[in-house]
Amino acid sequence: MRSCTSALVAWAAVLARALLVSAGQTVFSAPSNASIERKPFGRFLHITDLHPDPHYKHASAVHAACHHTKPKKHKADGKQRAGWFGTALSDCDSPPRLVESSLQWAANNLVGKDGGIDFVIWTGDSARHDNDDKLPRSSKEIFELNRWTLDQLERAFPGVPLVPSVGNNDIFPHNILFPGPNAVTKEYVQIWQDHVPEYEFHTFEQGGYYVKELLPNRLAAMSLNTLYFYDNNKAVDGCVRTKRKHKDVDPGTAQLDWLEVQLDLFRQRGMQVHLLGHVPPTAGNYFARCYKRYTDIVLRFQDTIVAQHFGHMNTDAFFIQEDQEAVYTAAHNDAAVLQEGLPGDLRQDYSTLPGKGRTNEDLYSVFFIAPSIIPSYYPSMRLWTYNTTESARYTATTTNTIQDDDEADEVEQEDDDDVDLDDDEGMVGVRSRHHHRPVPPKKRKGKKHKKRRRARHASAASPSRTNTYLSLLGYSQWVMDIDAQNDAVERILHRDTLKKHDDDDEKRRKEAEAVEVDYRLEYATYPGSVLWAAFHPESGYTGPEAVPKRASWPSRCGA
Repeated sequence: MRSCTSALVAWAAVLARALLVSAGQTVFSAPSNASIERKPFGRFLHITDLHPDPHYKHASAVHAACHHTKPKKHKADGKQRAGWFGTALSDCDSPPRLVESSLQWAANNLVGKDGGIDFVIWTGDSARHDNDDKLPRSSKEIFELNRWTLDQLERAFPGVPLVPSVGNNDIFPHNILFPGPNAVTKEYVQIWQDHVPEYEFHTFEQGGYYVKELLPNRLAAMSLNTLYFYDNNKAVDGCVRTKRKHKDVDPGTAQLDWLEVQLDLFRQRGMQVHLLGHVPPTAGNYFARCYKRYTDIVLRFQDTIVAQHFGHMNTDAFFIQEDQEAVYTAAHNDAAVLQEGLPGDLRQDYSTLPGKGRTNEDLYSVFFIAPSIIPSYYPSMRLWTYNTTESARYTATTTNTIQDDDEADEVEQEDDDDVDLDDDEGMVGVRSRHHHRPVPPKKRKGKKHKKRRRARHASAASPSRTNTYLSLLGYSQWVMDIDAQNDAVERILHRDTLKKHDDDDEKRRKEAEAVEVDYRLEYATYPGSVLWAAFHPESGYTGPEAVPKRASWPSRCGA
């Protein structure tokens, strides 16, 4: 189903590596002197979209959400049956055995006794979908499934910090979350009380987001409640702006205000931050205002945000975030292409490819989307490594503050007090369902007033752009061939079925229950000198183990 020779995967791996660490740079070695605190392992795990389903039944009808045994008639594949570990390319959720066995595999192979991980990013959707009218979901079931998933994570990774976030299927009804404090935010504070800092309880009850320091005074994680940005959440106004004090502040606006303040504080402390959440920040997912302002914030704090991690899409992807100036340039260049034939199109396309000499990296950022455990495709997980050479620590300074070229104080625009809910919707236009930034229409005449230019902080020496302390070094992607492993279990269950001994069924069932999942390396974003460092000590690499030797490497394409 997935080919290890896939050109797309190879291209993505190369590009991801290029984005993480500039070409020509080497991976730093671990410092020789140990710090007072435990030295970080330099690895963390990203797990997302587990979707455990307690109603999943092996050999049930796939078109019945893998809940019922009666197949649907008049369907070409109506007789398709649910697999033991789940069913790929279906609308079925994960059987609990898939979640439990996958986490245990990660604990045994990606961590193990001789290694470790510093933290686990857990980006939501830990309950089943509402895809069966005969078995409707409830808030009680959703919370119970999140407790069960948390228990599995704590068993697999005892003592490892977890950083959870709320997914759109972790609430009832799905997608709809009203401003807090509410029953949902209060319940998740209780469920995650051992993993959300106590001093953040009030903030979490208000908005479902929080901050957690992972390496004290060095590295933090900010878990965002992306449901307040998600345009399928009809309970919020989409980051609407207002100056009227008697109006309630939109929860998305309040969260973005909080995000700016926290990033500024972390920058003043010289810390780096991982941003994480469930729904990724694309224009197709976010309200226009939320999308525009969030993108502005992450670009303005480029020297403080080391990376952004999301889930929700059940697939492996990364996206580029662009400053409005970069989009204006691209939009201007697009017009000429339409007037020429194929040769002109090709010349135009290649002329706009970014080159080392002319790309202004201050105008761009990147965020990553991890694939899911739920077998929408194949179950997958991602293991990151990062630089632990603290002697190379980056320190933000005022010299890294950048102002826009157009410093004019007087701008012609509408007063914010006169902006109502739908004013920004026109900014989306034909690009609204893509990840590119919306290109605004011509400015409308309105009241003139001074507009404060916000400082932007970017540096080529920051960890998000140069290999230094806390920089991402790369990741390894691990995938389970669920079809092959389902087939292996079926062979056990149907072995010697013609003998018809009464105790054979129970014996085979117990043998099947004992089968554990196995993940294989799908691809990695490291150079050969790092991948094979354990076998070539002369390479000089002494950083975190990029790909654990305990785990299974593919012996051949498709293995």
